[in-house]
Amino acid sequence: MRSVMLEFSEGTSDKFWQGSAEGCRFKACYGRKGTEGQTKEWSFATAEEALAQLDKVVKEKLRKGYQTIADISHATSKDKEGADEHTTAGDTSKAIVNSNPNKA
Repeated sequence: MRSVMLEFSEGTSDKFWQGSAEGCRFKACYGRKGTEGQTKEWSFATAEEALAQLDKVVKEKLRKGYQTIADISHATSKDKEGADEHTTAGDTSKAIVNSNPNKA
């Protein structure tokens, strides 16, 4: 599973985008900060396709000026059967791969 949180604040725009890929599903929630936003979900034939779609959309958002707030990755049984939990920095819980230290 991978989950990414992005924010964009420029001029009058103040919005968020959050996407996740778990198993064969890709889910995105987006909108103006302070609202629930809209949620959409897509199903793919494989977990790799769902993850590739997440990666593609994240790259597009970053090109448009969104900033990464969090990028969390860990393996689940839905992602790969029998896979060990993937972590970084010796942490045995969900690994935060990239986060913005300026955010509270």
